[in-house]
Amino acid sequence: MRQFVIPLTPIISTSWEILIEELRNLQLQFIEVIQRIEKPKRNYPGACGSWSPKRVIADITGWDKEVIQ
Repeated sequence: MRQFVIPLTPIISTSWEILIEELRNLQLQFIEVIQRIEKPKRNYPGACGSWSPKRVIADITGWDKEVIQ
């Protein structure tokens, strides 16, 4: 299975507007990476222990919603 690595840049912000923009950019990068996963492979376990890529993405998305609230 091909590994995907997201290069992360430390977030250093001086204002909420800049922080929000940086978070949006990271979200777009995340979407680009998950779109590279072939649809049939999205349900295969092993992306994170026994979790499939689809399950990992659902978990991350759920936490994103919690943070926004």
